[in-house]
Amino acid sequence: MDDNESVWFFITSKLKDLDVADDVALISSTQRHVQLKTNRLVENAERTGLWVNVGKCKVMRVNARNNKAITVNGLALEYVEKFIYLGATVCKQGGRRRRHQG
Repeated sequence: MDDNESVWFFITSKLKDLDVADDVALISSTQRHVQLKTNRLVENAERTGLWVNVGKCKVMRVNARNNKAITVNGLALEYVEKFIYLGATVCKQGGRRRRHQG
C-alpha cells in the first residue's frame, strides 16, 4: 500500500482504514487514493454478490485541496462535516468524543 493511502495517527503510527462488519471508513491523504480505495471496495463487493449503498456513503474532507467528487458507479457521494462510526461522532474539527444515542 502506498504511503499516501494512510494518515498519521499519533506520532509513530499510520491509520489506513477502519473496517468492522459492514461499517467501513476509508482513510487517505489524497482524493486520488480515496477514489482508488472506493473503486476497489465496490469491485470486491460486487465480486461477492454485494453492493455499496450510495445513499448511505458519506465523504468528509479535512484540509483538502482537491474538491473533486468521490464517486460510486458514476454517482457522487455526499460530503459531510461529521459522521457516526460505531457509535462515535467523527468531526472534521476533531477533538469531540460524543457517544451517539440511538
